[in-house]
Amino acid sequence: MILLKKDVWVRLDSSQALGWLTSTKFCLRLWRFLLLFTWLLVLPESFANKMYDKNTLISTLKDHEGSKYNANKQMISYYDSEDHLTVGYGHKVLPGDKDIYGNPIVSKEQVISQQQADEWFKKDTERSIRQATSIPGFDRMSPSRQIAMIDLTFNMGFGWTTEFKNAYKLIKSAALSTNEEQRNNLWNWASNEIKYKDGRDLSKGNSDYWNQTKRRAVNIVGMIKDG
Repeated sequence: MILLKKDVWVRLDSSQALGWLTSTKFCLRLWRFLLLFTWLLVLPESFANKMYDKNTLISTLKDHEGSKYNANKQMISYYDSEDHLTVGYGHKVLPGDKDIYGNPIVSKEQVISQQQADEWFKKDTERSIRQATSIPGFDRMSPSRQIAMIDLTFNMGFGWTTEFKNAYKLIKSAALSTNEEQRNNLWNWASNEIKYKDGRDLSKGNSDYWNQTKRRAVNIVGMIKDG
């Protein structure tokens, strides 16, 4: 038997080889390898690094954001639930954004092109993905929860992690937890922190996010809770 020891090849006779193979040190290493291999085979779903489907993400965002059209079926600017001037698929108007005629967008019902709406949506989505994927444990979340994180970011900006700081802390803990029961409890608690003003004291009522976004909030809270 040939053994590599400290960068030197050593030839062992049969009795020496048997002694080495049955040594405590070798057995411990073998058991560690077998345990690691077995753990990888039964790796929890949340550790499986399954990524969300891009088409599902896009359809979810567009469905939740919606868009406004005039009588001629042209896409127009509008005010969202917080009175932000908005165009396309939830794109908050920025200085320099222009309508189909090249005029600055300063009021509702200004017409924009579908092409421009798609460009804004693509840019906003890419930014939201970059920000959401920076959440510790994002790659350990289920695809549904990954989409929920991106949707929250698209809707409220990454500032939602500050506004819902308790929920954000719980989300990070849940994503990184290796205990299934603990992980489920943390996700459930995090969903309550998003739905209610206080996830521990539900009597304080629903959060502004829940009240303002209606169906969207129901979907996102459900995705966070159930994965």
